[in-house]
Amino acid sequence: MDSAAQFKVVSQGDYARKIRSSHKRPPHTKSMSGCLMCKTKKVKATLDTPRRELGQPDVNVLLLSAVLLNILALSLPESETSEVSSSWVYSLREDRLGWLAMQAGLRPLILSVSGREENLKNTMDFLNRVFLGAGCGSWKLVKATHDLVGVPDNWVRVFGLDRNLEDENLVNLNDIFRVPVIVLARLRHLEPVRRHVLIHFMFLGKIKAEFRNMLFTRDERALWLLGYWLGLMRRFKGLWWCDKRVERDYQAILTWLRHLRLADRPSAEGQLWGEMMNEIELAPVSDRIQQQHALDKAM
Repeated sequence: MDSAAQFKVVSQGDYARKIRSSHKRPPHTKSMSGCLMCKTKKVKATLDTPRRELGQPDVNVLLLSAVLLNILALSLPESETSEVSSSWVYSLREDRLGWLAMQAGLRPLILSVSGREENLKNTMDFLNRVFLGAGCGSWKLVKATHDLVGVPDNWVRVFGLDRNLEDENLVNLNDIFRVPVIVLARLRHLEPVRRHVLIHFMFLGKIKAEFRNMLFTRDERALWLLGYWLGLMRRFKGLWWCDKRVERDYQAILTWLRHLRLADRPSAEGQLWGEMMNEIELAPVSDRIQQQHALDKAM
């Protein structure tokens, strides 16, 4: 059973146990459980409704429910602490990446129910207002591309990418990294302001099952990419639903990669990894601050 399936089984098992024990709760708690069941039925009914019959309010409710589930998966459970040693990076549990598998389904759902680009923008603006406030600004669509323009040369070499690739259907092992690398190369130049928060989560939607498998086996390239994204997320302040996971797992990945002593590898590979380790350590620092530090050193 893969990690995603195990995550669903565990979640459904916990939910079933809570329902079975509801008869022991005070009357007002029973009412809350009944309300939850009603809401669940409404969401299921919405899922069963053909897209053409869904209005924008229905789409908003459906996606809001999906985002809330993703937030619950992204937040650290009570059984885990913020200590680096409790991170999935050091865990042997088979379901340790269930939280990540959950994130992968949100983007296809948003695209499938939103339909046209105008509807997609309305949906994302709605989610922005709910989670980030009315003053967060309007959401901008980022077009998908396989072009490596703007991707640093050392990234291209470490991840074995081909700048001359024109056919998007040409797939090999290293192409698992292509789109995540392109997304990160764009995200790193965005200012850490609230209107850019949801755009950053686009990275999780670009992770394929093969990429998660490489994270599961702790492949250093996959760990670096996720660690760099976590570093970018550290630039944002006050993201209550993910700040603890972001901080803990970023430090855990950084510690793991340092332990591998990648910069000590022979010849050019070691030099490349030395540059990559320097970049992941600077990921939480915005471009503006990095540029200021560079100017200070030059003076």
